[in-house]
Amino acid sequence: MASTRLTKSLFYLSDAFAWILAALCFCMAIFSFVFGKDIARFDSLPISSNKIAFNTCIFALVGIGALALTRRKMWGLLAASSLASLGSAGFAIFYLTFVALAFGVPFVLVLLESRQGIKGET
Repeated sequence: MASTRLTKSLFYLSDAFAWILAALCFCMAIFSFVFGKDIARFDSLPISSNKIAFNTCIFALVGIGALALTRRKMWGLLAASSLASLGSAGFAIFYLTFVALAFGVPFVLVLLESRQGIKGET
């Protein structure tokens, strides 16, 4: 019973993180599409339209994945992890660790609880 409460609590926390991540990523997708060239020009960086389109698609994919995680869809983990492709290696390690702990642990606990329930019934 205590593990069920822990799992529910972790899913509530995971949902909160997922809603925040979805909101931030959808905003970043819009801002990247609208202001990508201007921001690169202010920093004197060369940027192509393909790079802006790629960034916009990645941010939208992460937002969609985060929304899928709120609906308990496992493919949302893969989609939400795609943001790691935009940053440096340090950011990728940090972000993938965050995704694994915040979103993966509740799914693993549910899997373990269901396995225990199956063993207990037979």
